[in-house]
Amino acid sequence: MRVQWWKCVVLKANWKLAQEAFMEGFHVMQTHPQLSVGLPDDPDAQVYEVHANGHSHFQNRPGRSQAPAGVDPLEVAIESSRLLHDGLEAMTLERDMRAIEGLRNHKAAGSLGQNLVQAIYDAAAAEGVSLPVPDPSAMARWGGVFFIFPNYFVLPQYGNALIYRSRPNGMDPESCLFELWSVSIPSSGEACERPTRLGPFGPYDSTAWPTIPLQDFSNIERQQRGIHTLGFDSMRLSGRYEAGIANMHRELDRYLGV
Repeated sequence: MRVQWWKCVVLKANWKLAQEAFMEGFHVMQTHPQLSVGLPDDPDAQVYEVHANGHSHFQNRPGRSQAPAGVDPLEVAIESSRLLHDGLEAMTLERDMRAIEGLRNHKAAGSLGQNLVQAIYDAAAAEGVSLPVPDPSAMARWGGVFFIFPNYFVLPQYGNALIYRSRPNGMDPESCLFELWSVSIPSSGEACERPTRLGPFGPYDSTAWPTIPLQDFSNIERQQRGIHTLGFDSMRLSGRYEAGIANMHRELDRYLGV
């Protein structure tokens, strides 16, 4: 894959807390309410798994993302894709949006999911991009979040991905360097240039960051302030939805020997 853009931000938050924000999916309804596109909240729309050595992931649960009766699922797919495209500038790129919106004019046989995948593949092929041979188990991971211990995330979709990395900022436990990459499978013959990191930009710089990162950065810094309030002395993690967070800390403790 090739880097489309690589940016960084300095957040007023511990590097581990910044990561925890992306290790569960239920924050979306509060932090990114626009992404619900008016559909009811379903906390079980994702399935969560933890793995040895601190790794974890969650991805969409099959059959849990259907539009309710009376709502056109194609229009829901188009609107949610547009919000993701505009709000992230990653994962769903302009080529993908043209393919998804083009489904309005091509009512083909088969399910919406099958038609969407075919449109994505056809659009990529037209631009000389060779996507991997379709594999249902791999495509089920589209839109999921995969954490690789100790500090690396991959969010794959349509032959693209968004990548996160969080690191300590010097010796300041109240600050971290957070990096984001948008990457994509290139077209055949595309020149490979060494990527350049841009920034660090401010966490509220709307000229550098689209909507979704701005919302996440604000939420992370509020959480860091919150854990220092006098009324906060402990927390309890959900064994179902936040097991990945506990799994990360267990592995960190193992490395530290505590």
